[in-house]
Amino acid sequence: MLTARDVARGLGRRRTRGTLSATGPVPLQMSASDARICARIVLAHARTFALASRLLPPEKRRGAFAVYAFCRIADDIVDRAGGAGQLSEAERELDAYGAEVRRALDDASSRPVLRELSWAVRRFAIPRSALEELLRGVAVDLRVAQYDTWSDAERYCTGVASSVGEMCVAIFGVIGGDPEHQEAVRQARALGIAMQLTNILRDVGEDAERGRCYLPVEDLDRFGFSVDDVLTKRARRMGSSWQSLNCIGRRCRHTPCSPLMHGGAPSPAPPDTPPSSMP
Repeated sequence: MLTARDVARGLGRRRTRGTLSATGPVPLQMSASDARICARIVLAHARTFALASRLLPPEKRRGAFAVYAFCRIADDIVDRAGGAGQLSEAERELDAYGAEVRRALDDASSRPVLRELSWAVRRFAIPRSALEELLRGVAVDLRVAQYDTWSDAERYCTGVASSVGEMCVAIFGVIGGDPEHQEAVRQARALGIAMQLTNILRDVGEDAERGRCYLPVEDLDRFGFSVDDVLTKRARRMGSSWQSLNCIGRRCRHTPCSPLMHGGAPSPAPPDTPPSSMP
């Protein structure tokens, strides 16, 4: 299993004088310590990602871990929110976190994760616009608990996942010039939507416990369900009728990520057919 020690290996091998920040050099020991903290966050929350990251060179892995840790903190702020009072507190906390991120990128930070993020942004030219897009995307969960249309849900996926795809392109690198880079960003952003849709399908029950439903109302209505059916988990007791609701899978065929999965143009989806009988 990947360990924080594995991640730390190779860090700074060509940085015997430390890592530069906007205010001067960051001691190498601190830089390696910051990297280990990010690695621990990844190992605690994303074991599959940690395993896959072993395919990356150490420096790129370090950058990917910094981005993950940044995203994880923002996501946790939102997920900790409960009632109305806690939502307001979470909004303030998320705003403060965003301000701290901007200060770290412009100046310096006492927070290890943000020092690592600042290093990664400089080292790999990660667009700050993608970081801001992610912060705006996760903030939506504090204001919106359901989505009326597929377009609404797709915009949410773009904010929280396409932004991450763009960050990853910067870290992984692209062979070629500007046209190749733009195409890589386009496909990475599309792939982000596909991965977020997968998360939505996987986490229907967990999201319901937080009072959220990402399945579009228009699709639920088509199959005879309501958002309340999802939130109360009554839909799961509806057997084959619930299993017939595969609107997200059908929608995937019409998203920009479809050519990535099928090797060509999006294939036409069969018409949505509600179940013949409902309990």
